[in-house]
Amino acid sequence: RPPRSTPLYSSAASDVYKRQLAQCRKTDAVLAQALERYRSRWDRTVVIVLSDHAHESVKPGALDLAQATRSLGLDIQVDHDGTAALLIGDIDPACLSELPGVEDAAPLGDACTLVWGPPGQQFGIDWGLKGHHGSPRTATQLAVVAGGHPAVSGLAERISGQSPSAESWAGVIAGLLGF
Repeated sequence: RPPRSTPLYSSAASDVYKRQLAQCRKTDAVLAQALERYRSRWDRTVVIVLSDHAHESVKPGALDLAQATRSLGLDIQVDHDGTAALLIGDIDPACLSELPGVEDAAPLGDACTLVWGPPGQQFGIDWGLKGHHGSPRTATQLAVVAGGHPAVSGLAERISGQSPSAESWAGVIAGLLGF
């Protein structure tokens, strides 16, 4: 499908869709060639192909949380990452609501907190992109599973019902490897 930021009726959307479809066909052909190499071991094969993360549409402009934390007198490091930022250092959770553009947060341990804004909010630098990553809303991935191993059908069924998230794959792969 064309990106949401492109009107569905425009010729630009049609061109984007055609390019995306052509790229999908090329990717499918390359993947088919790679899978063919496992034909002799197909019954023992599990192939998992994952994208790194999803993107979400963003609005022009980005908030500089590093500057905002300094202006509040907070002595923390801010690592901007698209639609989220990592705050490193001791910070009172009550201070998070004072930060501009911050909608929610998740403590990650060791004085690290992930913060993100509402849909469309960017932090750090506006790179002029229509979409970005970072917030938990972008944790889903494109996934392809293939092979003749008995686990493949269950994996395929699992991802056909819902988009997988990045966190879920480590345990799946560890289980397949017997860890």
